[in-house]
Amino acid sequence: EEGAFVMWFLRYFTDPLLQVSMWGTILMCFASSLIGVMAFVRRESLVGETLSHAAFPGAVIGVVISMTFFRGAESLGLAFTIGSAFFFSLLGMWSVRLLERKMGVKEDAALCFILASFMGVGVLLASALQSSHPLWFRQVENFFYGQAATMMGVHVALYASLSVAVLLFILWKFPLLKMLNFDPTFSRSLGINTSLLSALLIFFISLSVVIGIRAVGVVLMSGMLIAPAVAARSFTSKLSVMMLLASLFGVASAILGNILSYEIPRWFNGRLNIPMGPLILLIAASFSL
Repeated sequence: EEGAFVMWFLRYFTDPLLQVSMWGTILMCFASSLIGVMAFVRRESLVGETLSHAAFPGAVIGVVISMTFFRGAESLGLAFTIGSAFFFSLLGMWSVRLLERKMGVKEDAALCFILASFMGVGVLLASALQSSHPLWFRQVENFFYGQAATMMGVHVALYASLSVAVLLFILWKFPLLKMLNFDPTFSRSLGINTSLLSALLIFFISLSVVIGIRAVGVVLMSGMLIAPAVAARSFTSKLSVMMLLASLFGVASAILGNILSYEIPRWFNGRLNIPMGPLILLIAASFSL
């Protein structure tokens, strides 16, 4: 019986129809959980929300251009779409800083304004596609709602690259990040370039958000950054332990979300289907209860 359970469990990691979404979401949750801890301890949770919503019009424009010029070359089209979304997310963050410095708008107000404005532009563009290009609109929906179950090998490679980049960045700069997060004034007095370090953090948060929206969607991606960090914080106040626990919670959420999204419809004879992305996030949030 024990052997049968192990075989049943391992099937999700080896079956050609199940393994892509399993490995893809594991890697995505691992990377987003690590970088999400940094956003959480810096009290910049709303930054992830703003970056994900700001990326949406870029994703729409990227889909339109990739479907026009890169049809048949899916990997190239995906890379262009993600690049376009990434550019818009950084443009959104630049707009936030511009509002703060030039107009004296407080950070929370600036973040909410840019979040809503960019999202409004994205929805407007997507609505225009709904009637004129329904196929393109369905591609846009994959970024808005997420579609983890339909990921392909190229997505797994993308998430693996992101995970390695985030892990190497954190290991490389961990002592400096620790000082920056808890005592930025002391960090500056030591001659540390805190502006560059903060910019690198925003870069990796944006990259994690933009790449992750294909799995869980624009609306939910910021939750995937913060939920594992919130759960980990209830167990420890040590940053290194918090990052380890958050990554474990993120990976566990991905595994359970994949299994339950496949098994629940079988338990209810197909009468109850639960999308994988929202389920992963709900499981991650449940760890903090």
